[in-house]
Amino acid sequence: MYGDSIEFLVILIAKHTNLCIENTQAQVSKTYDTQGGKFTVRGMMDCTVDGNVFDVKSASTYAFKKFKDLQDSGNESQFINNDAFAYVDQLDVYSGILHADNAIHPQGWIAVEKQLGHIATPVIESEAAWDRHVPLVDAQMRAPLPPERNAGTDHHLPVADGKSGNMKLPISCSYCDYKRNCWQDANGGRGIRTFLYSNKPVDLVVVSREPKVKELL
Repeated sequence: MYGDSIEFLVILIAKHTNLCIENTQAQVSKTYDTQGGKFTVRGMMDCTVDGNVFDVKSASTYAFKKFKDLQDSGNESQFINNDAFAYVDQLDVYSGILHADNAIHPQGWIAVEKQLGHIATPVIESEAAWDRHVPLVDAQMRAPLPPERNAGTDHHLPVADGKSGNMKLPISCSYCDYKRNCWQDANGGRGIRTFLYSNKPVDLVVVSREPKVKELL
């Protein structure tokens, strides 16, 4: 609800500037014809700004930092390599539907930090490359076994849990319904071990030092 309110206000304010704001909450879809048959990707873009796709994001202070860093540094490759929630892919799909020429078009975000109200408007240039991922995703979905965990991306590498020597799931894996199947080899074959920290459960794939909190069995 809070995020929706921020999105509404940002677009409302933007409409009172010299920018051309169109396609607000536009329903879009694209159908792909693959070896596994046809399937349709559907979504709803927030808006276009001067003809280019933009997404409004209400973000925590931590999440806002990566948008601000992209705006300040222009380091697109670093942002893409750490794009655990596929924000770039989302824009690519919308941009590919909006622009049929498959050329490179600017696209970006209007990111709003929820606590202090800071705003960042980073822009990247994309050639709507998501279409090239479709055959790979289709093949992975039809395969009898899941793909290798680290195939083609760094998003699935474990990260350090403080200075204890323990390693935990990256964000991209922690929300996945298939994480326990995918990480069966963790902890010497025991699989993921989940500990109830004070602020949230943490999934450890390497336990060098046993946390002094309750383990979820």
